[in-house]
Amino acid sequence: MKIQMTLEQIIENAYKNYTFSSDEYLLHFFYKPIHEYIAINKITNDDLKNLYFKNIDSLNAHLNTLVSDSAIFFLNNFYKNVDSTDIYQMLHKIDLKDFIRDFYEMFEDLWTLIIKYITNSIAQYRNIYTLLLSNKKDIEYVFGVTLNKIDNIGIGKGDRHFNLIPTTEISFQDKSIYFKNRVENHEHKLLYFYNLFNDKELHIKTLNIKEGYFQEKVIQNDSDSIDNTYYKAGQMLFASYLLGLSDLHEENIVFDGENYIPIDCETIFHIDEYIESNQKGVPYNLQNSVLATGLLPFTSIKGAVITGFNSFENQTISMPNYQIENNNNHFEKVFNEKEVLMSKKNIPLNQNKMDFYKNKNPFIKGFKNSYTYFLKNKEVIVRKIKELFQNKTSRVLHKNTAFYYELLQSSYHPYLFLSNTRESFIESKDELSDVEKKHILQDCIPIDYKKIDIKDSFFDKFSINDLDLQIAIINQSFISEKGFYYKKYIGVNNNTLSVDEMIREFLNVLDATSFVYKGEVLVFDHIYTGDNENNFNFELIILPKEMYLGVSGLALFLRKTLAKYDDLQLIKKYRLMFFNLIDYIKDELKNNDVKLGFYDGISGVLYSAFLINKELNYVPEKQFIEWSKDLLPYLPSQKDKDYDIINGIIGYLHYLIKIYNNVSENSRSDIYQIINKTLDFLIENHFPKTLKETYIGFAHGVAGELFVIQEANKICQREDVTIQINKLYTTLNSYFNKSTLSWPISNIDDSTPNNWCHGAPGVSLTYLSLENKVPRNDAMKLIKSIIDSTNENICLCHGIVGNQWIIQYINKNYMNNSIPDSYLSYLKEKNKKLILKESNLFEYSKSYMVGLTGVFDYCISKKNSNEIF
Repeated sequence: MKIQMTLEQIIENAYKNYTFSSDEYLLHFFYKPIHEYIAINKITNDDLKNLYFKNIDSLNAHLNTLVSDSAIFFLNNFYKNVDSTDIYQMLHKIDLKDFIRDFYEMFEDLWTLIIKYITNSIAQYRNIYTLLLSNKKDIEYVFGVTLNKIDNIGIGKGDRHFNLIPTTEISFQDKSIYFKNRVENHEHKLLYFYNLFNDKELHIKTLNIKEGYFQEKVIQNDSDSIDNTYYKAGQMLFASYLLGLSDLHEENIVFDGENYIPIDCETIFHIDEYIESNQKGVPYNLQNSVLATGLLPFTSIKGAVITGFNSFENQTISMPNYQIENNNNHFEKVFNEKEVLMSKKNIPLNQNKMDFYKNKNPFIKGFKNSYTYFLKNKEVIVRKIKELFQNKTSRVLHKNTAFYYELLQSSYHPYLFLSNTRESFIESKDELSDVEKKHILQDCIPIDYKKIDIKDSFFDKFSINDLDLQIAIINQSFISEKGFYYKKYIGVNNNTLSVDEMIREFLNVLDATSFVYKGEVLVFDHIYTGDNENNFNFELIILPKEMYLGVSGLALFLRKTLAKYDDLQLIKKYRLMFFNLIDYIKDELKNNDVKLGFYDGISGVLYSAFLINKELNYVPEKQFIEWSKDLLPYLPSQKDKDYDIINGIIGYLHYLIKIYNNVSENSRSDIYQIINKTLDFLIENHFPKTLKETYIGFAHGVAGELFVIQEANKICQREDVTIQINKLYTTLNSYFNKSTLSWPISNIDDSTPNNWCHGAPGVSLTYLSLENKVPRNDAMKLIKSIIDSTNENICLCHGIVGNQWIIQYINKNYMNNSIPDSYLSYLKEKNKKLILKESNLFEYSKSYMVGLTGVFDYCISKKNSNEIF
């Protein structure tokens, strides 16, 4: 067979004079001799051959990725069948030609990929060299270089794409140029529009040819005026926003001493139309915003902010890494996460770091002035944009490049090669388009294109109203990044403000990061994901309506705060938030899929709107009763969801109890009937469910369920419910650990956090109730344990303020105010110090349950201890 003969010939010659060395990287001998043999024989030009071998180690990196899993598999299996006490000793003794031939005959598809990669690499170098020689005179004239003095040709400065030469750096003694194998030079066009707003024209030396274009490398430099640097950064943001650019992460932008210059604009007009929102209750999609450019911090990836503009110094990113370890002559690929220090080329050389939040004023000024100039000349500029871009080609980003690399790595699994199923593995990925599948199969990062079709609706959004909206998003972006920086790198914030001063500052931040859009108050914020330092990120969001993270919780805070601080602008937004909540309730009641939960469902939204309405008197109380009743038909649809207080029916029951205690006497009988029907449903559906599927704690488990049902039965006083309550108490008490004074998260997770959502404080709300008849001495031990516990978080859900509120509730409602004053004073002073120290206006979100609004609400209103949050 042809492939076997070719394989035989190559291996015979590649390994003729090769000797294995234990000093070399273990897997080199699987591919390095093959690569060197083919390169020596295929490259006939000596200058090109020298340039190629100058880069052969970096080219070998991908061969190692291709081979490693199969090589380790083969090596270990081969060793089992030979008479040798050491793998290295074995490799010195065996005939490597036979060993390598057997390996590639077994992994025939892998051999095909390796040969294809090597021959493509050689062809790419040959093509670049040919292009340089055929355009020698123009290159030397435009860039002022001498082609016979090339120091290096580095192919692979960008991703590996199908039928394209990767971005290539050609280095000379005193400068470098890039070759980009693209039809469209979008960087040049971007600078044309940037120069409309810029006080000094900016150009990058470029030579367009049929196969693409050569471009001078932008060199990172010092800044003469830091204010001007931020101002021009704002100008570049607007130019990128105007042209629908995306993917301007920090590798795609360089500071040249005066301007931030994008060096890769192939995704221009990636956004070329207005994108409708897909978030319930939110009429704006952030893909329409400045965040879509990739310049502003809006998320982190693997613990790092990699956007074009960021303020991090010595930032590390968590990268997947592996080592090949010899464990008793059995090789294993041991994976780990490696923290890699990132170099920064997108800041002035004479700055250790940038601080966009601190310098947001000149940045926003540059953005605003550019935006205003565009609005004054909109018709002319839009005409020019369409002239230059309409029907031109732009790259489409279907998925993050990291996704493709992970998929490619999975496709190199030895079993896929052995069973010849790599192709079917890739074809089985329904999330991939046909183009993506084709390119992955060819061992390339998929690249797709579209014809730019700029819709008029794209430019309709540009207005003074949109300018103010984008400024609010810019503010939140820099706040979110600073908060992420504090949380990851600094830890505890040494705050010097009083609580009143912090609240005043928080209200200022809230005003600057919220905006009225189409009659809806958009509040921008961030959430954190991940649970440890190495797996921890943030994401900028628009607050939903639900109480846990959203507007209904924020409105509860503003309800009390604004009466004291009298901020007219925020009062207007607060009132509009209320009307937005009412509209949201009406829309949700038309929805077939409604979450009934209190903290993350419609019940909490209803409760917040109800309390605000008691002041504004906009909706008749009877309407809230009707809405509460309208939710009853949704009970069966919740059967497959959690019964908990956060998401499910228990949350709905919790709301009904709260509203029962706050409605007029005339309405109580109606709420009583709704509570009774909800209890009927729970009993009929064999509640409580088995513990296998639930937690112990308050937020998601038995303690919360029991607390709510017990409160409901104080109203309804039903014997059948009492029986279920007793069953739940048996379960709850059985999981109490008397030696540690704690409960596990669940019967399969024995960790014991100390907070409201999971752990002793939340569980104690039920466990210490009078119905459970816990001896006073035992109760005091548990309370003392909670008071003495340490926690750096200050929020309600899993922090010290939530715990303090719980102790206050227990003291008044269960203990007849008998907790010693010394205990309470100690708790108050300890928490006060931590609140003042830790109330980071950047790090904490606007969420009621996990952010500052719940903390401040507790601090200023001295919460009524007859109710729990």
